[in-house]
Amino acid sequence: MIRDNRFVESHLIKNGRWFSNNKRLILTVIKCLVSGLLVFWILRGTNLKEIWIALWSADKFLLLLALSLSFLTIYLRALRWQVLLKSKQINAPISFLIKSILVGIFFDNLMPSIIGGDVVRTFDSWRFGKSKADAIAVIIVDRMLGILALIMFSLGALIYYSRTTTDLTALYKWVILAAGVVILVLWIIFMAPKKVTGLIDKIRFPFSEKIQKAFDKMVNAFLSFSGYKKTLTRAFILSVILQASVIATFFIIGKALNIHAPFHSYFLIIPLAFFVMMVPVSINAIGIRENIFVFLFSVFYVSKPEAIAFAWISFGFIIFRGLIGAIVYAFRNNLDMPKA
Repeated sequence: MIRDNRFVESHLIKNGRWFSNNKRLILTVIKCLVSGLLVFWILRGTNLKEIWIALWSADKFLLLLALSLSFLTIYLRALRWQVLLKSKQINAPISFLIKSILVGIFFDNLMPSIIGGDVVRTFDSWRFGKSKADAIAVIIVDRMLGILALIMFSLGALIYYSRTTTDLTALYKWVILAAGVVILVLWIIFMAPKKVTGLIDKIRFPFSEKIQKAFDKMVNAFLSFSGYKKTLTRAFILSVILQASVIATFFIIGKALNIHAPFHSYFLIIPLAFFVMMVPVSINAIGIRENIFVFLFSVFYVSKPEAIAFAWISFGFIIFRGLIGAIVYAFRNNLDMPKA
């Protein structure tokens, strides 16, 4: 009996180690399966010929215009990142930041792994000589400002379309809740009084000194933004311009496909689609992208084949920019890293 128990324990330990060592592979396989099932689900009963006709007949000039505009959004992202880095006394050349974003797009969209664009940008921020906590804080604030701009757009669109449809009114609570959370966090980071920050500093983790040290470093990194109201204002304005440019890019794609949804409808469709695609349950949002665009465009009477063609073209843009990021990454070396 003792030998049997030891055998079982040994077997469980080996299986546990195997699962731990292959966790990333297992998660990737699961995500691939989810992507495949979602694509199968959305294509089930769909006339594939109609999708190819929509893709083939798309206005090539408008697609080229949309692709060009998508690269402008990369420049705007780099500008916003540069503004936040300056608040940390980091003077980063815009050319280096653009390269970093392109490399991030490559890792974020072409590699089936947990390595994402934000990780690449965090690493590049850290290479300027600041602490890891400062680097992480900059990227998180950068991401939150972009999300806040999208939330504001989607909330405005929801208010506008509540007069004409009840299909999306249930989203009100979630959008308002998300807006409240992001605004509260940004307020604490940039404008909270000392009483609030003092309470945060008093938070303690009695069972782990390492966790306490890491927490203290992150809190100090975030609170070092305190008082930089001009930085917050500039970065948020850039976020609004950036997200408006992103929406304009998708609108031009829609026009290229002869989709008749009005321009203001994209201020609802694109932010909501982005939020859903952030859920990390598939590879590069494959399957999720098709399903969410079909659902949201159906509110505006856009056919299923047109919505899928829209999703595939938008994904094609991501692949193309990712390939450019791969080229940048292949030729990038330590010489590209300027001194702080």
